[in-house]
Amino acid sequence: MNLLPLHPNIVTLKETFENAKTFHLIIDLCTGGELLDRMKRKRRYTEREATIAIQDIAEGIKACHNNYVIHRDLNPENLMYVDDNDGSTLKIIDFGISITFTSGQLFYNEPVGTLLYSAPEVIQEHYGPESDIWSAAVILYAFLSGTLPFYDIEFNFLKNYQLFDFYGCFVQPFLAGSRVFFAGSLCVLCPIRYVDGRVRVVPEPSAQF
Repeated sequence: MNLLPLHPNIVTLKETFENAKTFHLIIDLCTGGELLDRMKRKRRYTEREATIAIQDIAEGIKACHNNYVIHRDLNPENLMYVDDNDGSTLKIIDFGISITFTSGQLFYNEPVGTLLYSAPEVIQEHYGPESDIWSAAVILYAFLSGTLPFYDIEFNFLKNYQLFDFYGCFVQPFLAGSRVFFAGSLCVLCPIRYVDGRVRVVPEPSAQF
């Protein structure tokens, strides 16, 4: 976390201290709770609410990647709201398994992170920063549908047979801005998810939302 800049969408490490048994991190106070808890209460986000939230997540990812950090475990438990207000800012937290990278570098580690939010290349053990973009798109899908694209049994089947295309019938109920985001972010081909080190497309709020 010391490698990351002060940013409104990344939790700030204020101080650390340790005693004989524990190591303590002092971070921003986020009283709005985990994104997961709010998603459970709301069940579904409107497209406008989802768009505002995904913009926060995308800005946090961009700041991480601009400073050569891959989070590797983006999911609703690792995102927190600053307060309880509707439209509160989201912050990325928990960089416990994050890793630094250099331009063009791929990692060939065992899969890490939360399986149902993991990109295909993470499962296949050759991944880079694009994997965070996939995770963000899965979160957006959950915002809009109230479910994940696949559950454990289906995901294990897909993992075994290398079939991971979420674009198509899965996203047809959503409006155009979100469909464009999914086309760029839930794409098996990593380069299509990324242009010049940035999230390819982030949907903008509009009157139709």
